[in-house]
Parts: sequence; C-alpha cells; structure tokens
Amino acid sequence: MTINKANLTHKDQIYEYLKSVENDFTPPLFNRISNRSTVSSVEEYIEKVINNGTLLYTVHQDQISGLVVIYHNDYSTYNAYIPLLSVKQEFSGNGIAKLLVNEAIKLATESDMHEIKVKTWKENLAAQKVYQNLGFEIIETINDLTLIKKIK
Repeated sequence: MTINKANLTHKDQIYEYLKSVENDFTPPLFNRISNRSTVSSVEEYIEKVINNGTLLYTVHQDQISGLVVIYHNDYSTYNAYIPLLSVKQEFSGNGIAKLLVNEAIKLATESDMHEIKVKTWKENLAAQKVYQNLGFEIIETINDLTLIKKIK
C-alpha cells in the first residue's frame, strides 16, 4: 500500500474523507476540530495541517482509506505531535494505522525530534492498542489519554 503526502490540491479529497469518518469519533470529528483547534472550520484545519505539518494518507481503489497528521517541526522542544489518526472502518484491521504511524515516526526521526506525543480519548481502545504496540507509553490520563514515544 502506498503512502501519499497531501498538499493543498488534495484539500477537497481530504475534506470528503474526513466528512465520511466524522461520526467514527467521539465526539464527532468536526465538533472536536471546532472546539479544540484555533481554526473556525474543517477546511481551515486541513489547510493548517498541510501548511504547518504533514498529512499522510493511503488510498484503496481511488478512495482514501486512512490518514495521519503529524507536526514535526518544533525545534524549541524537539517534540513531534500526532493530532489525528483515522482509518475508515471498512479498512480497519489491515495494518493501515500501523503503516501510517510508522511513517509519521520516520518523519519525526528524520526531523531530529526527540519524542512524539499523542492525545486520544480514554475510551478509544483501538487507538491506544495501535500506539502501545508501536512503543508509545501512557504518561497522563486526566481528561484525555496522553501517550508518548521517545525516539532519541
């Protein structure tokens, strides 16, 4: 399976994908973005992550099957951050999340980051399992679950 790096020409395709998986998240993804991000719309969020981070995605039969977002350019702390990982339910269990997270880890390593942080919901056991199987450790469980992976 090929991993693609999104640019602004992919914005509409990314939006359609996020719309299709919105209700796979609790709370729904678009609500989460508007409540937790500095942008006012999902379209602005997509532009923000493409311009300031890296959005990687996989395709199956001309449709996006999964994506991950990573910020790996904070040279004041050398911490990378994964704010979003998603795989369409019909492709779940095929190793797509693992593939995407491994590629994100590779980007963080190549950018000389020292660790990668992830926040997920405590109830999101599938995401916890993916991250923990890739060496992330739970470091905090206040409102969300925070996981970290040291890479240097």
